[in-house]
Amino acid sequence: MPQRASTLPTTRLRPVSRLAPPPRHLDEEEAALFRQIVGDFQIDDAGSISLLTIACEAHQRMRRARERVEDEGETFLDRFKQVRAHPLLAVERDARCDYLRALRTLNLKPAPTVR
Repeated sequence: MPQRASTLPTTRLRPVSRLAPPPRHLDEEEAALFRQIVGDFQIDDAGSISLLTIACEAHQRMRRARERVEDEGETFLDRFKQVRAHPLLAVERDARCDYLRALRTLNLKPAPTVR
């Protein structure tokens, strides 16, 4: 006797995609930012992950520079007793531009920071 095909509807399950983990060299603050963005926007392609990594690295550099400037002050006296801007102000500015540029390339808008 031939077997009958099942009359039950078949459903196709989508494969469960795992979210990309943050790179190990990121500090916890930037790793949390990476996880949040990957989860919120379902970023899973290699190019976007690479750009997001660059954005988080720039965010980390910006944050570290800002913390040092806050500790040491925005200005210092050079050997001629002239007031000079802290060199890390330029690092912070450039890292902020890199961070915003990477987010803009990903078509994301940064969350407003509350201080």
